[in-house]
Amino acid sequence: MRTLFYSSTNVEFPFDVVSQPEEFPEFFEYIENRRWEIAQPRRAESANDSRSCRIVFATIHTISDDNGLAHSSQAVRDESARRVLANQAWLENAFKVAAKEGARGVVIFTQAAINFASPSAGFKPMMDLLTAKAEEFDPALQILLIYGDAHQFVANKPLPGSVIVSPTGAIRFRQRENFTAIQVPGFPQGNPGATGRIKVNVNFADPDLFGLYLSTRNERGLQ
Repeated sequence: MRTLFYSSTNVEFPFDVVSQPEEFPEFFEYIENRRWEIAQPRRAESANDSRSCRIVFATIHTISDDNGLAHSSQAVRDESARRVLANQAWLENAFKVAAKEGARGVVIFTQAAINFASPSAGFKPMMDLLTAKAEEFDPALQILLIYGDAHQFVANKPLPGSVIVSPTGAIRFRQRENFTAIQVPGFPQGNPGATGRIKVNVNFADPDLFGLYLSTRNERGLQ
């Protein structure tokens, strides 16, 4: 897969795409972990706005079965443990780049769905890092995690934020507003024609940065 699909490309991108081995030779095999940036020129009326009109994108290789750690094959489990280390390094680096560039957003593309309330061992390092970065950069940086897996549309803000204490003393948590997770629609079982699609709009003048539009039309344009 890596040799066939990642070794070269005939697609011309209007931006530079960096793969993990270029910056982390020790993780030479993970060429599917990529990063790129998109910037929007400042408009005249926002020239005095110190906030950057830049977003950092990153791909992170995750799989089901506890990110591979629960697989029946020892070889797969060994590869998964190394891949978790590579993913951590790549994800941490994406936030370093975002901080250096003063980016307004970080968008992360991955495959596996995560139990955000109680992540398993294969996903806990990733979620610990994302939680820490969301807290560190709140509210200046919006983080958007996009994943597939079950391919049923889900959009939420799954990380807890500040603590709320009710008059009765009950403790609850606000949602952390600068972290959004989207599970994209795909091919629901028994209904392969209803793929649906999600459009993400970016508005640098909006503190929330990302706006979502969901279409449930199938490939023929029918509901």
